[in-house]
Amino acid sequence: MAWDQVADLIQRVVVSLQFLIDSEASLKGVEARLNNAPAAAQAGSQP
Repeated sequence: MAWDQVADLIQRVVVSLQFLIDSEASLKGVEARLNNAPAAAQAGSQP
């Protein structure tokens, strides 16, 4: 395997890892908003 092929492979791995990290962060943000939504709705419905 030539060095340029190794570099291409490493670049693809890094890009894939960045995508996975960004996706996980996005999902955690959605989860946090969903977990806080019922509490906010209940607080708003109380007199």
